[in-house]
Formats: sequence, C-alpha cells, structure tokens
Amino acid sequence: MTRLPFFSWGIAGLLTALIFISNIPLHADFRASANYSVVAETENSGGSRATSAAYSNDGSIGQIVGISSVAVPSETIKSGYLGQIYEAQGLTITAAQSSVNEGASLQLDGKENLDDLTTLDVDSHLIAWNVINGPITSIDSSGLVQAGNIYQDTNATVQGTYLGNIGTLQLTVTTFIENFNQWSSLYFNAQQLSNPAISGLTASPQNDSIPNLLKFLFQINPAIPMSTSDRAALPIVETTLIGQDNYLTLTYRKNRLATGITVNLEISTDLQNWTTVSPSDPNYFTQNLNTDPTTGDPIVQVGVKTAGASKKFIRLDVISP
Repeated sequence: MTRLPFFSWGIAGLLTALIFISNIPLHADFRASANYSVVAETENSGGSRATSAAYSNDGSIGQIVGISSVAVPSETIKSGYLGQIYEAQGLTITAAQSSVNEGASLQLDGKENLDDLTTLDVDSHLIAWNVINGPITSIDSSGLVQAGNIYQDTNATVQGTYLGNIGTLQLTVTTFIENFNQWSSLYFNAQQLSNPAISGLTASPQNDSIPNLLKFLFQINPAIPMSTSDRAALPIVETTLIGQDNYLTLTYRKNRLATGITVNLEISTDLQNWTTVSPSDPNYFTQNLNTDPTTGDPIVQVGVKTAGASKKFIRLDVISP
C-alpha cells in the first residue's frame, strides 16, 4: 500500500517536467561556412520547399530527403523515401550532336522523364532501338548509330523504346567528301583501296572505259555497273542556240562536292591540237541548267561559239593533283 502514493508523485513530477520544458523558447540559428550559408526557417512538420538563388530543396522534417538541385552545374539528388516517389512519363533520346557524317557513327543515349520534373539515365543496352526513316544503316544494341553513304545532306529519324515509353530523335546525315580518296573510300574496301588497278584514278573496275576520276566528277558509283541515270550524267555534245549565237556545248552532271581536281574546256579543229578555253574568253559559255533529282548535283552546261571555224571539237580535260 505504500507504493501507490510514490507512483502518483512520479507521474505528477513527470508532467510538471514536461510542462516546464515546453515553455522553453525554441531558438533557430544561422549556419555558415566558407562556401555556403543557410538561413534557419520556421519548423514545418509536413515538409516544405526551400529555395535560394542557386539551390532548391523539397524536404521533410527529421532528415534531408526529397529532391535537391543546383542550376550551375546542373545537378539533382533524390534522397530519402520522398525522393523515390515518382512515375516515368516518357523517354527522351539524346546524342552529343544532331548530325552525323555519312559513313560515320554516333552514340545515342536515353533518359526517363519523371513526373517530378527530373530525369533518370537509362542504360542504352536496355533500350530497344529502331530506324524510322533516313539513311541510317543500323543501330546496335548499345545505341551506336551507323550512317550510310549519301549524295546530299539527308534527314533521318531514330527511335528508342523502354518500359513502354517511346522517344524519337531527328538527325541529319551530312555528306563528307572533300577529295578523290575520301570519295573512293565510300565504294571500295581496304583491299580494293590498296590496289590501284581497282581504285586508282585511271582504273575502270567495271571495264566500261570510264575511269574512276571521271566518275568522281560525274558522281557515279565506280563499284557497280552504271545505271541509265548514270549514263545520262556523262557529257552530251550538242549545238545550242543562245541568244543570236550558236555554241558547241557539253552538258553533264557535276559532283558539287568534288574538290582537288581542275576541269578545263578544250577546243580543237583537227582532234590533234587542243587549246584550253579561258573562262574569261568572250566565246566561252557556262550555266547550271537544273539539279539532278537522284543525287542533288547540278547539271552543268559549258560551251564555246562555233563561229569562225569550219570544224570545231570540244572536250573536258580533268586534272588531278
């Protein structure tokens, strides 16, 4: 019986102590370091967003949780249970650049778009890759794009699928031909490139009497037999009336990317002695007629007046350094 009053006194004493502690004013202090300062805010047991000029944080009481970010450099950290509450809403496909040279490769990457406005990197091996359109020959399982050979800059679309979300990316495949060697490497393999009888300037691997140098100028694939459109790209000799004057002309498709060569118009009256016609000669004529629909190259016409000679012949003299 003597224990009951002792027990009652202990409860009363505890209540008194709790009441006493609750009356002590809480103090929020200012925290600083060499690089950062944090101004204390009012306590919020439900969590709140704190922002500054450089940082923002969605947190809750008790520990640092939620989403924290900094603008420069762009970084985001998702900590605690609150930071793991999200749903994926889409997929973004990215690449280091929006264009790829013909015959070259480009790495694709993917990010999940989350409903909390953040993103998650996705292992490119986990994404199913597809080519929607354009001159992309393949995309391997790691997201490495391989561009095909083209005659002009061409748009392409690639696609990635991950956990039901689909993302696409627009690319431009660009032409990359600066000289004969780069052009020939588009059509011949390493063994063929090492054999001048196949890939050399004067070689004609298709035995059609058109050497590779001329096919470079006329934008014709030297590794396969010429098509009807390829033969139409070869120079056509005509007599053309321009104004009041007759011209002996050559009309041909000219590789707009061909560099490292010189093309001269030559004339002769006996097929033995040839003279180069200067572009500044008043008898010289040149114009672009239209654009080849297959390659995008210009159709060029060059010529010289026929007056002053009973016979006149013309030809193109193509010179490689």
